[in-house]
This record gives sequence, structure tokens and C-alpha cells, in this order.
Amino acid sequence: MRKFIWDSLLRVPWLIAYNIAGTAVLAILFAFTSQGQDLLRISAERVFVLADLDRR
Repeated sequence: MRKFIWDSLLRVPWLIAYNIAGTAVLAILFAFTSQGQDLLRISAERVFVLADLDRR
């Protein structure tokens, strides 16, 4: 039973811990720094502009 728990419940999060941590750090940097917020705003504006061009 312990092997099943380790293999199924604990090993998968352990293997993706770096991905989760990296994503969390990037999300924090984008959300709480002024430069990150500017980058998110600019990228969102460009997506909306490109979406408007597709309609024409």
C-alpha cells in the first residue's frame, strides 16, 4: 500500500515541483512588479488589436 501511495500521490507532484515553483515565481513577478504588469498589459493589447484585424 505504501508503494502505491508513493507512486501515485507523492511522486507525480515531486516530479513537477520545479515546474510548479517556476510558474509561481513568474506569476508573482508579473503580478507584483510594475514592469511585469506593463508587459502583461502590452501583450493583452496586442492580442486585442490582432483579433480586430482578423474580423476585417
